[in-house]
Amino acid sequence: MPWSERVVDGACFVFAVWTVACQATVALGGSLWLALGVFVAAGLIVLGGLSYVRRAAVGAQPRSPGSPEGPSGPAPPDPEARASGVPRGVRIGGLVLAISAAIFLRESPVALWWLGLGVLGVAGSLSLFREPLRDAPPASGPRREGLLWVLALLAVAVALVAHRPDLDDSFYLNLAVASADAPGDPLLAGDTLHGVPGLPLHHPVYRVHTWEVWNAAISRLTGIPVAAVFHFVSASLVALLVPLAWARLFRRLVPRHWLWAVAAVLWVLVIAGDAHRWYGNFAFVRIWQGKSVFLSVLLPVIWSAGLDFARRPSTRGFLLLGAAQVAALGCTSTAVWAGPAAALSAAACALPSVRYAWRRLGATVLASAYVLILGLGVQQSVFQDREARLTAGPDAIVAERIERKRLLVDQRHAPGTQLARSLDLVTGAGLLQAVCIAAVLGAWALAPRGLGRRFACGVPLAVWALLLNPYFSSELARFAIGGSHWRALWVLPIPALLALLLTAPLELSRRRLVAVPITLAAFAAFGIVPAHSALSPANGVSLRSPGLKFPVEEHALARAFSSRLPAGSVVVAPRRIAAWLPTFHDRVHPILARDAYLVGFRTQLGGQNVALRVLMTDFVSGRGDEPDAARHFVRGLQRFGVDAVLVVARPETQVTRKTLREVGFEHVGGTEIQVWERR
Repeated sequence: MPWSERVVDGACFVFAVWTVACQATVALGGSLWLALGVFVAAGLIVLGGLSYVRRAAVGAQPRSPGSPEGPSGPAPPDPEARASGVPRGVRIGGLVLAISAAIFLRESPVALWWLGLGVLGVAGSLSLFREPLRDAPPASGPRREGLLWVLALLAVAVALVAHRPDLDDSFYLNLAVASADAPGDPLLAGDTLHGVPGLPLHHPVYRVHTWEVWNAAISRLTGIPVAAVFHFVSASLVALLVPLAWARLFRRLVPRHWLWAVAAVLWVLVIAGDAHRWYGNFAFVRIWQGKSVFLSVLLPVIWSAGLDFARRPSTRGFLLLGAAQVAALGCTSTAVWAGPAAALSAAACALPSVRYAWRRLGATVLASAYVLILGLGVQQSVFQDREARLTAGPDAIVAERIERKRLLVDQRHAPGTQLARSLDLVTGAGLLQAVCIAAVLGAWALAPRGLGRRFACGVPLAVWALLLNPYFSSELARFAIGGSHWRALWVLPIPALLALLLTAPLELSRRRLVAVPITLAAFAAFGIVPAHSALSPANGVSLRSPGLKFPVEEHALARAFSSRLPAGSVVVAPRRIAAWLPTFHDRVHPILARDAYLVGFRTQLGGQNVALRVLMTDFVSGRGDEPDAARHFVRGLQRFGVDAVLVVARPETQVTRKTLREVGFEHVGGTEIQVWERR
């Protein structure tokens, strides 16, 4: 096994142990110090167990000279090896249908889904029963391994110099800052944004997150500020793992040209940036966030581990498949359903035609047991939280709210609506979307025979038929995916499928003098497909020397404002500055950091108080048309115990500044952005 795979696998095991230790600590109401102690103890136990498993596996299955590389030695002879494969005519026809669907059916999502189901269903059936699964060892050698590490270092450089601030950091960094500043307090026990005692987290799913606490632990142990840990340390380490994780997958799918495929998938992630939720915008431009770690590193590991385990079941393979999913759950609650879905779909692609092969799917479910069981608990918490919000208030209001929600659900989940919306949100509405649809429905036709072709039709078929089914998207949203239905496309391996298409000439032609120029031309052709690059200013990215990934002006204002006040002060600030106030150590508490983090507290705070917080934030920004805003603003200053206010000095805020002066605040600094403190 090459060192690049050892590094990726080791990272999965380490973070999986941390995730279990941290989640157990949260369940017990323990602190950061307890989580670290449990992690060290559990790590020593797991390390000893893995060493024993490795010695036992080596002793039980000695490798004969010349046997292909694999986690458990050579696979038994496959009767599939005599199969003839998918006929050329079927592949050409499938490719034509895929291109036609991408051109003509983008505006008809239901028809697109049915055609895709037919194309992928036929391809999957033929591939399963006719496609040989030969154990071709991946191309190896120090030159290829060295080039892979060069790609990894280039990925680190891109992640450090690309600056694309993301407002989600307001909450993620706040979780880490709160844990690092109070290592003796219970972890993830409640809201740490608004400074209101007794408030829970604004969504219960965040209690399973451990990535933010991991960064808090590094900050606490090293003394490095949390923001620098995220934006330097974590960004560098995770960016390094991105090419290594994809290499782990492509060694199975395209063993002859896996390094080309890694370069292709990196090209896809960097060159396209059409939509905010595009895969590349969860890669190097925001790689420090947990959901980006899941999408760019852990999903390729889960797919490759699922393929390995289905082909050659082993104790180590079982543990890695489970560990990758547990690590994914620590990065994002989306892994509650996306992790098992990725593992099962990949394992189903690699099942050999041997007796009782279906049992390997059962073992894959068992490897997902921790995530699935914890997911049931998370789902119950979500149901209870949703029910409490829905039924809070007088009966008449509750009845009206329920009816309004029913009508909204009927509208949002009309057949095909969520499929079309998800494609638009993730791939954009331009030429890139057409290319992605063609890749999803037709990449299998050009993928290499065997595992590559099975993966290229089997995984998309499973996601297309189940998670993107237009006829029960409402049930999926309620019981699994939640309101972000577009995340179903996370387990649709579009970057991998595009990489298979870009490197197809290398598989179709044995003459390198012909195949390499055509492949490079395919890379260049794909470069003109997106509207703009993931690293372009049109995508909100600035390329400059490594630094914190914050908007420069807003973050500087937030830092200056926060440094003037004692920790725990309650403040009012414009939204563009308030979002960054919770990310500092010894932080102050804005009455509104982001609307999305406040609306969930209507039950606890009361609808009027939530509306008042919004009004006050608009009032200091010079926005809003509430006729009695000044009186409400004064009432809010008293009710919430506001210590300081940040005001944009514009003609629209003249009333705001006059009101502050009248109620005992004084202007203590700033010209365009003024700081007012209570005397």
